[in-house]
Amino acid sequence: MCYLYTIPGMVKVVQILLNLMGTVTISLSSIVTIPHGISFLVVSVGGLFITGLLFGFYVFCVYMMCTGIPWLKIEFVYCSLWTVACATVASLVADVGRIDDPFLISSIFAYLAMIAYGYDAFIKFDALRSGDNLQQHHKADKCFFCWSLTSRTDPVCKA
Repeated sequence: MCYLYTIPGMVKVVQILLNLMGTVTISLSSIVTIPHGISFLVVSVGGLFITGLLFGFYVFCVYMMCTGIPWLKIEFVYCSLWTVACATVASLVADVGRIDDPFLISSIFAYLAMIAYGYDAFIKFDALRSGDNLQQHHKADKCFFCWSLTSRTDPVCKA
């Protein structure tokens, strides 16, 4: 569970919460079935599921077990694409927000999610540029899943 206390972990939690809030607020609109609303829901719910899946991979140390997968590159591409997608649908929904308040509020959440995904992409880019590797900084005994299988002590992070 130490991942929750790192900056990338906190950014992932913020992304999940912003996607969830955007999904809930736009769902309150009576005109959610217009194409702008549907495209917003696709991006928001897609981001919620993909980011949640990646968050689960970190918490349960799937990235430690699958060392052949370039996790940082995958996440960099995903975060970069989702930054552009959030900016696009936020702008579309903000236009409709002139006549419908839930759309306007949802666009705010999408713009904030765009910032969070952009910052996460920057973190991943910086790690790739410095030659960082996810597996070199984490030990299996620090992971929640590995801890629950191998240890009966307190799962507090130790550097």
